[in-house]
Amino acid sequence: MEIRDKKVLITGAAGGIGKALAMELAARGADLFLSDVNDTGLHPIRHQIESIGRNCHITQTDISQKDRVKEMIDDAVDRMGHVDILINNAGVTIIGEIRHVPLADWEWIMGVNLWGPIYTVHHILPHMLERQQGHIVNMGSMGGLTAVPANGTYNVTKFGLTGFSEVLRAELKKHNIRVTLICPGFLSSGEEFEKRGRVRGFKKFKPGAFAKGVSLPVDKAAKRFADAIEKDQFLVTTGIIGPFYYGIKRIIPWLYYRIGEKMAADLEKWY
Repeated sequence: MEIRDKKVLITGAAGGIGKALAMELAARGADLFLSDVNDTGLHPIRHQIESIGRNCHITQTDISQKDRVKEMIDDAVDRMGHVDILINNAGVTIIGEIRHVPLADWEWIMGVNLWGPIYTVHHILPHMLERQQGHIVNMGSMGGLTAVPANGTYNVTKFGLTGFSEVLRAELKKHNIRVTLICPGFLSSGEEFEKRGRVRGFKKFKPGAFAKGVSLPVDKAAKRFADAIEKDQFLVTTGIIGPFYYGIKRIIPWLYYRIGEKMAADLEKWY
């Protein structure tokens, strides 16, 4: 789908890859509707986008709240006329072994990472089906293709998003609605992402520990993801380590499980 003059809704757009994608798509000629639970971070982004001649609307939304998501979708359609591309980017993380994670944390991360995209797709689909066109982009993770100890809650939500995206792709193709699942490896925004997350059980964990030295700058990642949208590509990965580990899982599963056990044993250094 060509991006120029398309109407794009992005959740979690106040920073990181969400902000980078908003700027990249605006540079390619899109008009934006940006949402985030932190609406103060959206104001400077709107000014930047409007300064290059594109329209940009912003709203504060907690996407784990289904009523607020419906209001957001209705507002986006009302202000822009329609939504061509929905990008489910909002996400949170929890660092810690599952045995240390309280149920309240499970509800929090499931609400944002999995229920959020379910809510947005549920409410946007009638509009896209009526027009018989559209593109849904889900921001997954290599953590949605491979399991990493201390990321169990995050893995559960991203594995769920992977399955959700695969079924959507199959069911919506006949309606001319495309689906892209982005599964990035480590991004330069990873440290800040982990700072906004929750750490359970570990006393010595420092944000950025997972991605140290191997992160892809978010502006480069945004270009890669925008290209994938224009090419109607389904699965998009970045980096070397994540895709290599995924390859091991598919080809040499016993080794994949052995590596997971080794990583779990190494977590002791953070206690």
